[in-house]
Order: sequence, then C-alpha cells, then structure tokens
Amino acid sequence: ELSHYISHSSLPTSAADASSSALREALKAVMAERDEAHAKLIASNVLHVHEMEQKRKKIEHITKKLEMAERIADGGAGASFFLGQVEIEKTKIRRYEEELIENADADLTTMCHQLSSEIEGRTSAALEIIRLKESHKIEQESQLAERQALQNELNLYKEMLKKEQIKSKEARENALQWKRSFDEVVLVKEDQDNDNI
Repeated sequence: ELSHYISHSSLPTSAADASSSALREALKAVMAERDEAHAKLIASNVLHVHEMEQKRKKIEHITKKLEMAERIADGGAGASFFLGQVEIEKTKIRRYEEELIENADADLTTMCHQLSSEIEGRTSAALEIIRLKESHKIEQESQLAERQALQNELNLYKEMLKKEQIKSKEARENALQWKRSFDEVVLVKEDQDNDNI
C-alpha cells in the first residue's frame, strides 16, 4: 500500500525536468535574440551620430568654399595682390579637402572603435544583470515547485500516518475485545468444570 502512495505522490518527474530544461533553453535563445536586437539598435545610434558628424564636416567644407568664392567675387579680377590671395585660399581649400580624404579612413576606424565600445559598454553589463535576474527567477520558480512537491509528499505521509494510527488503534481494540471474549470463554469453561465436579 505504501508503494501505491509513493507512486502517486507529486514528486518532480524526469519529464517535468526535461520540460523545464527545454523552457530554460528556449528562454536563453529568446534572450540572446533580444540582446542582438539591442546591440543593433545601439549600433544604428552610433552610425547616426557618425553620419551627422560627416554631414557637419561636409557643410563646413562647403561653407569655406562659399566664403572663398564670395571673397573672389567681392575683390575684383584685376588686382594682382588679390590674385595671390586667391591662390592662397585655393591652396588652403585643397589642403582641407586632402585632409578630409585622409581622415576618412581614420574616421571609419574611430567609428568602428566607438561602435564596439558603445555596444560592449551599453549591453554587456545591463544585459548580464537582466539575464541573472531572469535566471534567478527561473531558479526560484523551480525551487518553489520542488518545495511544493515535497510539501505535498509530506502531507501524503501525514495522511498515511493518521490512517495507520487509526488502523493500529482499531487493531488494539480488536485484540482487547478478543482477549475479553477469550477470558469470558475461559471463565465460562471454568464455571462449567466447577459445576461438574
């Protein structure tokens, strides 16, 4: 009878453990996808900042060219001194354009480093904390389920103990009743024997 109770107790089974393990793995996969999406969002933010910086430099370059063109137009074409100044301005603009071209690679490298550090800095710590919290929550739920199963088993054993105590009491009462009956039979037999003497 004890084996009947144990087989029907609510202890966690291997199927429940496998299901719980599968759910944990699925949750980890979903969390990894979420982390990747978060990293892409940060990357697009860094790229946007980089594009804005590139546009600012382009506007600055166009503004310098416009200023030079206005100075040339305002100075008149006949002044030889001014022509020398125009050549100096053109040289400055060319140097600035060359620096822009040379700095494009450096800007790209800088952007990659910035992107990498932004992604690492913003995601790794925050996402690890989220993962730990979610893992802790899963572990707590698992422990609660296990505790509940143990409580159910304890309740089952308490119920079995009460039943066994009742059976034991009934058995004692039956034994006592049989003893009384036996004693009565013995007394009746002794009385009959004494009457026969």
